[in-house]
Amino acid sequence: MNIRCKVFAIAAVMLLPPLAAAQAYPDKPIRVIVPVPAGGTPDVVARLVAPGLSSLLGQQLVIDNRGGAGALIGTELAARAVPDGYTLFIGTPAHAINSSFFRVYVNDDVIGVELCAAAKNVIALAAGMLEGLGLGQNTRAALITRGLAEITRLGVAMGADPLTFAGLTGMGDLILTATGALSRNRTLGFELGRGKSFAEAQRGKRTVAEGANTARSAVALGERHGVELPIAREVSAILFEGKEPTQAVTDLMDRALKAEVWR
Repeated sequence: MNIRCKVFAIAAVMLLPPLAAAQAYPDKPIRVIVPVPAGGTPDVVARLVAPGLSSLLGQQLVIDNRGGAGALIGTELAARAVPDGYTLFIGTPAHAINSSFFRVYVNDDVIGVELCAAAKNVIALAAGMLEGLGLGQNTRAALITRGLAEITRLGVAMGADPLTFAGLTGMGDLILTATGALSRNRTLGFELGRGKSFAEAQRGKRTVAEGANTARSAVALGERHGVELPIAREVSAILFEGKEPTQAVTDLMDRALKAEVWR
């Protein structure tokens, strides 16, 4: 069988070059093959990608999401290509960068992943402050644990999957950022704990500690969704209201007692 077609195997973030080629032949049929990651949601990529592609190309796309938990290669991919047209094989970023020394897991909880990536920096700032104050590893471990709890509460209120916060993008990234020697946010927090003001700690820095501005945003999100974020609130007060870290610790410790699991 002689099938005249063009097949592009690409990550979803690298669509523009092949789409430009496809647009040159608007009368050609286009099929988008979307592999389903193991444990993934079959239509998640199609649901997110298809509308934008259809609008960009000005024509309908055939979304083929019949599965394939990995990259489709050779005859299998050719058999699913559209004759005399264009086939876009959209791999997830996992397909593009996974290797024998870099393992990638996928997660379709966009809200949870984004919130973890941002809010963990706020908790890392607080962890650095405790280190600067000399309060020890037990205190830091407690803060990281309760920090994860408040991030999770906010995420659930925003529609995220609570399991995301127990995974690599939640607990994993939080532990590294709150304890790693190369963490910008932990380092900034450490300097604040040692007595520097926010302005003094930032002076001469060529890198950005993202958790600073995120602290204010997290507090605002918590107020919008009716979620209490005591650690983020204290971090924001230290950064932008001149509150002393020692007073923030005291205020956190003097809060009313409650059950560990609460909303």
